[in-house]
Amino acid sequence: MTNEKETKKDVTKKIKYKHLSGIAAFSLLISLFDRLGEAFYNALINGFFGKIFTSYSSLRKRLSNGFFGTYLVRNSKIKRFFRRIRGFLARNLESSVTLSATTKCIDKFCSFPLQYYGNYGLFFGIYTIVIYYVKRFIPWLDAAQSSHLLVGIIVAIASFPLLFSRVNLANSVKNSVFGRGVFKHTFGFSNETFDNKKTTSRGKGNLMLFLGLLSGIATLFIHPIYIIIALFSIVVIALIATTPEIGVLLTLFMIPFLSFTEYPTLWLASMIAVTSFFFIIKLIRGKRIFKLEVLDFVILLFGILILISSSYSAGGKASLYSAIVSFVLLFGYFLLVNLMRTEIWIKRCVVTLVTSASIVALIGIFEFIFGGENKNWLDSRFYGIIKTRVVSLFENPNMLAVFLVMIFPFLLAISINSKERNTKFLTRTLIIAF
Repeated sequence: MTNEKETKKDVTKKIKYKHLSGIAAFSLLISLFDRLGEAFYNALINGFFGKIFTSYSSLRKRLSNGFFGTYLVRNSKIKRFFRRIRGFLARNLESSVTLSATTKCIDKFCSFPLQYYGNYGLFFGIYTIVIYYVKRFIPWLDAAQSSHLLVGIIVAIASFPLLFSRVNLANSVKNSVFGRGVFKHTFGFSNETFDNKKTTSRGKGNLMLFLGLLSGIATLFIHPIYIIIALFSIVVIALIATTPEIGVLLTLFMIPFLSFTEYPTLWLASMIAVTSFFFIIKLIRGKRIFKLEVLDFVILLFGILILISSSYSAGGKASLYSAIVSFVLLFGYFLLVNLMRTEIWIKRCVVTLVTSASIVALIGIFEFIFGGENKNWLDSRFYGIIKTRVVSLFENPNMLAVFLVMIFPFLLAISINSKERNTKFLTRTLIIAF
């Protein structure tokens, strides 16, 4: 019995020894491959090809060890100086009346039941219709436009179903499919954002009625569509103030549609400026970070040179305004680099660009089928077979082609990497549309 037990112990020891020796041999092999790969990488980086293709890292080392890194970044006195300024600004912002009042106002409007918004829209629409007929029968007023009447009817009809809902705005957004898709999946709001929003008492409903009445009377001087755009802009600014990343997404989405405006560049610069303003506020409050790499530093110097050169330009104020717009547009690069830092936000940017380009492509298909022949961009000597060229939202078909070609790789990447059948079917259909 004792011999059998001893032999069993010996066998288990041999098995354990072989197992441990196998693990040791495997780990030794892995470490050898690791060292070999590291040696190959160092040889490649420090060799001829490394000097050609990886000069960015060497420039970064020079920048960090040069005047900028030594005296401006790592200097303790300058660091303490900027920290004091930032701390002073942050304390004043956190305790400011404007910030607290804005936060309370947003929370209050989110707690309003949909019935209140229905009251506002109904009164706005009814008084818009009344003002339309008042303009028709009083000759010394501005001429009544049929678009005033149309907007008033649409607003009144759209607001009528809201009168029967007592669910507040936050809960309705949280529980609706569209609200979850836009605010949670696209804008990145969490479910906790819409929690603890108790419905406001009915005393505030009269305020919404009064605001709807004022908005309707204001159509005596302002087109109702401008009032709707102003209300929509307030909502968008509130969203960007809460999450500046939303401003980047909206800017990327709206780029093709700015052609409907009279000054598209100015509108684009305004969107970037608003997003930059709230990003800087978040940066001062310590809720965002700003990282400056070598390429970023060069781009920033280029923007500063644009501003400086405008003061010596012969164009005067026009050159200065153009330089300011160019600098603001250039700052959009820093918004992308510093706000879209995570994988999920980069994916949201890609989906936003693909969605915007898909709408542009579908408009182009509709134009090709129902728009008739457009021979403005055709040369019959070389393109006799082609009967028409599509421009969609652009003035030039070549610009449309460039835009779609730029976005097409993103659409193709989504189609390849997606695992859902519905997404694959949709993206492949859009590939055909492109």
